[in-house]
Amino acid sequence: MTAEDWKRYDKRIQEIVDPFGSGFPKLRKLMIEWAKENNLPIHDLMEQYMAWKWKK
Repeated sequence: MTAEDWKRYDKRIQEIVDPFGSGFPKLRKLMIEWAKENNLPIHDLMEQYMAWKWKK
């Protein structure tokens, strides 16, 4: 995935209110969709997202 993909995904995540609380179902749904789009296990997608976010 490109940096542009991650930026687009990050923007969508930033729009979720309380992503690790009441907004978690929305976050989970997004991650499942993105994993399917990219033919990746959800764990790998999350790992890559966190690594990209860490580098910023």
